[in-house]
Amino acid sequence: MATTAAVAVPGARLPAAAGFRPPLTERIVARLPGPRLALLVGWGLLPFAAYELAYAVQPWPSYMGMPSNLMFGLVNLLGLWGVARLAGRVEQLQPTLARLIPPGQAEGGPLPFRHVANVWGPLAISAAITLTWDLLDFLMYPSPATALLVGVIFVGQLGITTFLWTYGSVLFGLDRLGRRPLQLEPFETDPHLGLKNLGSLAFEAFLLAGAMVAPMFIASAGDARGVAGALIVLIAVGALFFLSAMSLHGTLARAKAAHVQWARGLVGVALEPVNALADPIDPGAARSALDAATSRLAAAVELERRAQAIQDWPFDAAILRTVVAILTSATAAIAARLLLSQFGV
Repeated sequence: MATTAAVAVPGARLPAAAGFRPPLTERIVARLPGPRLALLVGWGLLPFAAYELAYAVQPWPSYMGMPSNLMFGLVNLLGLWGVARLAGRVEQLQPTLARLIPPGQAEGGPLPFRHVANVWGPLAISAAITLTWDLLDFLMYPSPATALLVGVIFVGQLGITTFLWTYGSVLFGLDRLGRRPLQLEPFETDPHLGLKNLGSLAFEAFLLAGAMVAPMFIASAGDARGVAGALIVLIAVGALFFLSAMSLHGTLARAKAAHVQWARGLVGVALEPVNALADPIDPGAARSALDAATSRLAAAVELERRAQAIQDWPFDAAILRTVVAILTSATAAIAARLLLSQFGV
């Protein structure tokens, strides 16, 4: 059976039409003057500083408190770091993509991760959050302080919203990769057929998203809107992870079935001299047929064993159990908190 592995020149990059552009916040930080770390920390904590300053100038009843606002700022900072982390991982996948995507398809697209660089996605999410919280607070408690917060928070929380957009774009990109023809690595040497790096990216993205949802839930534990928002984000995060995982699982399952069928065909070919023996069996002819089939049969059986060893998922099975456990426990906790808030608890 002809191998489906691609031949890639070491260090080769995808064509410019399929090149990777960084997400919105990474492009903004790259153009700002000053040390990168200071820029990230300042931008990350901007919502916290804005809320505290506005409340000191003119208090309003729906103020969440300093601990919640500080948690919001830390989540935003984590989002900025998470965006950079995911963008770096996608950049590192270029050699893998160059091997997996057949020549001629890279230029024609669709590029799996092209939406990561979209500007309007993060802005739209930020606008939706601002409308739900800050603009509503301004309409209920109009003042210069709450009016200023609308614009400041819209820009300040782009760390969170760009991460959410980047996460979705990366996981949708992995789903698209799993639905297109790919040049997989030889199963004889790689039981994941070259897809383990993609599975690793999906799991790391999930962990980063989970690390953001947990403090989001803590920060908004006293506000039904915040708890509901954390639950929606958690459900979306889990759904996107399983969408990409199932797509790559389908690719592996189809390849495994094809390789196993091919290997079993080789076993049949290796046994042809034995199956061709006439009845009654001549011992001498039988020994000759068995001797002729032995080496070929051993090779065919080994190929079948390796084909059967092709993994069902682009990551270790323990990772799937970990994801299910995290999603189940976190969803139960957030749903319980949301239910209790309806009774004033």
